[in-house]
Amino acid sequence: MRKLWRVRVWCEAAFVAACVAVALLLPSAHLSYILEDPFTFAVLAGGVVLGEMLPIKIPRRGDDEELTLSASFAMAMLLVGGLGPALIAQGVASVLGDIRSGKPAWRVRFNVGQYTLSMVAAWAAMRAMEVSPRLSVLHPFASHQLPAMLVAAGAFFLVNVWVVGTAVALFQE
Repeated sequence: MRKLWRVRVWCEAAFVAACVAVALLLPSAHLSYILEDPFTFAVLAGGVVLGEMLPIKIPRRGDDEELTLSASFAMAMLLVGGLGPALIAQGVASVLGDIRSGKPAWRVRFNVGQYTLSMVAAWAAMRAMEVSPRLSVLHPFASHQLPAMLVAAGAFFLVNVWVVGTAVALFQE
């Protein structure tokens, strides 16, 4: 019982940290992109939702694990639309997928927090390397920006693994 309590505290802390990050970064959210290019937003957001709702099952030692492709579409959304649209698409997709799977509310909050922290890390990595995470047809990315995009994807992955891995470690301890 104590294990689960520690896991739940970590999960709630991840959600609260994500809420604080979103509140602090709201001026940088670029929410106007949703209205400026609704078709691209809808296509990429649809990819995020479908990627979350249709996980790929991987058999492992008698238990199936699931991988989702939603983060790939969310990273694309980050590149073309900015932080806000990517967070909205990934957050909605995560909540829909978790509710469909029947996960308890604390797990739903944790997953939203986990993805939010990961996306904020990717956005911050791109900004630190002075690459605007808001590309467009008028301003497509240049080859010198690719390393920043790779670093951003790495930051997303590392933060995601750290947040989830810590929860798993707390449970297994």
